[in-house]
Amino acid sequence: MTSTLNALPVQSMRMLTVEELRQAWARSEPVEMADPYLALTELDLHGTFYPLGFPVEISTNSSKVLEAAAKCWSSFHKLFDLEPIRLMKEVPANALRFPSPGCGNSC
Repeated sequence: MTSTLNALPVQSMRMLTVEELRQAWARSEPVEMADPYLALTELDLHGTFYPLGFPVEISTNSSKVLEAAAKCWSSFHKLFDLEPIRLMKEVPANALRFPSPGCGNSC
């Protein structure tokens, strides 16, 4: 099966050596660190959904992510008073094409 979606660039994860870090520090140069866990990424859109009654909090920078979650899960209501599962989804700024929000028969 071949995907019809365009591949998106992946954030580089090259680690600097200790020597490279020392040289940057000696030159007072800032060092950009990768953020693979989104700890530094601001995700300013939020939504809470209840798939099968369980609370799920979604943080994202894309309204399309929340639209897809709402389309799939808006018919469910809260059944369990538990700590929510927290999902963080960053959509790259250069992501121009999205699949239409919806789950078809998979929801």
